[in-house]
Amino acid sequence: EAAEPAPEPRVRSLVRGHHQLHASEFTGGHEAGREFQHRNDELMYVADGAVEIEAEGRAYRLARGDTMYLTGGVRHRWRATVPDTRVIVVAVAEHIEAVQDRTR
Repeated sequence: EAAEPAPEPRVRSLVRGHHQLHASEFTGGHEAGREFQHRNDELMYVADGAVEIEAEGRAYRLARGDTMYLTGGVRHRWRATVPDTRVIVVAVAEHIEAVQDRTR
């Protein structure tokens, strides 16, 4: 029996307007082929399902309730590994010039 195709990838903005933070909900069959690199930091939260994230040459598996913090400039890609996965991504908007914390 053939496996059901993954639902179409969907993105829904959770914050409207021009703000310092963006929040988006990703559902459906997102594939790992697309690489992302954002200017500013982002936080990925797995609300449902599971994902595999590749960042800076390392692979991470996240399940429901897990989070991953990615520093701005880090190249990464991700994909849902089970049906009905829902990921919330909160990121500092690209138009914001983030100030580096000198105490780190």
